[in-house]
Amino acid sequence: MTLPTPARAYLLAALDNTPATLAALLSALGPSDPAWDARPHPDRFTLREVVAHLADWELIWEDRFARTAAEDNPTLTRPDAGERGAAQGYASADPVESLARFRERRAALTASLRALPDAAWERTAHLERIGDLTPGGLVALALGHDAYHLRQTAEYLADGPASGQGRA
Repeated sequence: MTLPTPARAYLLAALDNTPATLAALLSALGPSDPAWDARPHPDRFTLREVVAHLADWELIWEDRFARTAAEDNPTLTRPDAGERGAAQGYASADPVESLARFRERRAALTASLRALPDAAWERTAHLERIGDLTPGGLVALALGHDAYHLRQTAEYLADGPASGQGRA
């Protein structure tokens, strides 16, 4: 089923809003604030790592959408977030630079999604451990990913993270 154009526009606007929402949540933290590196839960990213992860993950979303639009039912991998974080240096990333990269990459991603022809929104890809998804399903997944990390950020800032969620 194709995602209706008004619903697509609404969901893409929500994707556009995540970097601003994250920036608003983090606005009280200076670049050297120790809160960036607090780890209230041992199996979850710090705030510094969250922002670096979101900026880095835009490259994965971009690849997923591009491959879904261009290939016949591609199989999309699900990288291990912790392993990728270690390899990409999330723990030492500058949070101000990461947030700027996240804003830029997200704007580019949503612009490319808005430019997709209607027929591309009907294509499917197989995402490991999830199943077959259209670009609309991938948008929903990206929004869920955003929401998870926005909630995590809000919980950390309130000094009361939920337990047992793991990294994503």
